[in-house]
Amino acid sequence: MKYGKLITSAMSAVILSGIVSTSFGAETSKKIEIERIGGKDRVETSLMIAKKMNSKAVYIASGKDFPDALSISPLAAEAGIGIVLAMDNTDLNKELKDMGIMTTSVIGGSNSVSDEMFKNLSKDFVSNRLYGKDRYETSEIIARGMKYFNVGIATGKNFPDALVSGPLLGKKGMAMLLIDGNKSTSLPDNFKGIYTFGGKSSVATDFGKRIAGMDRYETSEKIASEYDKYDTVILASGTNFADALAVSPLSKKLNAPILLTDGNSLSDGAKKIINSVKKVVIVGGEKSISKSLENSIFGSKSESKDVKTDEKNEKNEKNRKNEDSDKNTQKNLEKLVNEANNDKIKPSNIQATRKPVVDKIKISPYTNPAQRGTTQVINLEIEGKNLTEKEKEDLEWKILDPQDGISINDKGHLTVFSDTKAKKVTVSATTKLSGDGVENKTATTEIIIENPKQ
Repeated sequence: MKYGKLITSAMSAVILSGIVSTSFGAETSKKIEIERIGGKDRVETSLMIAKKMNSKAVYIASGKDFPDALSISPLAAEAGIGIVLAMDNTDLNKELKDMGIMTTSVIGGSNSVSDEMFKNLSKDFVSNRLYGKDRYETSEIIARGMKYFNVGIATGKNFPDALVSGPLLGKKGMAMLLIDGNKSTSLPDNFKGIYTFGGKSSVATDFGKRIAGMDRYETSEKIASEYDKYDTVILASGTNFADALAVSPLSKKLNAPILLTDGNSLSDGAKKIINSVKKVVIVGGEKSISKSLENSIFGSKSESKDVKTDEKNEKNEKNRKNEDSDKNTQKNLEKLVNEANNDKIKPSNIQATRKPVVDKIKISPYTNPAQRGTTQVINLEIEGKNLTEKEKEDLEWKILDPQDGISINDKGHLTVFSDTKAKKVTVSATTKLSGDGVENKTATTEIIIENPKQ
């Protein structure tokens, strides 16, 4: 098992929005806002969704298969971090840099996201990789590594139940644990099942409250009923996982449950839910959710907006938010400076008794020793007396015996690339403090790079 610290462009896609009237039989007509988020492919759609999260970090998961993105979705939702889908060796660097991304966390092994792509990401971002021997171990590593022991259970063999439950778990601060629902009758040590998603054919054993409908569509409606109040829903395909894989963080941000559709029709239950909200976000292009479905539900007569005016207003609003964000960032920086200055002018006798030092470097048990033949980021942490959290983060990291294929950044993330010929590496961390009574100290550790296990 490998565990690295989770962090937690002009695109040709079109976002369609408008105000249209709904009419479900004899029910009262009302006006509802519609937004469609759909790119030319699943990668671009995921980038569009991630862009809306305004985060400095993203999770990267395979767009070819669903398990890795499902496992990370509750954590991504809770942290407000976008999930970007990758296909083979897609170069994402330019788009991610344009979004202001600083950190990328790759979920899954090299069969999911190639070592070549990981190495390319590492050129421009602080990057790490998290994976287990299979989808089940990967979901366990994510939950255990973040100390989320209250979990929701779903089958790892199919996607719909886990897809719609991820945002709910993120909302409640729980992890997703994927299991082989036909074989697993117990959970790994320390885990407690709070929810079981899907019917007995998906997960045979009850682990906590079971939420299941007659099919995947009704299950999504029942999960929506677990939300207290909401005025927005997200509509996604229940037959194709790709577009909806990336939407969990946005779902949590909007407090919007995900409803599934076959792309051409909705159940009566879904129509009733939609009739009670103010906004529907459709994820995916018209090949996933047809225009005829949109028209049949929301009515073909829409009060369309001037697209150019909308784009201009959206740009102005974005600029205003960026200005507000810059002001808040400046305030936070000023606060940190003031706190640091206040710390420096404490009475000398208090400073003298404090003496922050680094005692040792702690290496995550999931990455010690390093495994040759895989590219990974080893998470190095400090244990020290009298060190504040800020001081633990403000350290000078060095490789004492520099070697090709190994690098370290100022956060203590040691990247060991798969092509390195090194057999071991020695790393040091030194405090960067000044003032009377402060003792700077260096700690070192040696990491052995083993040959692959036979």
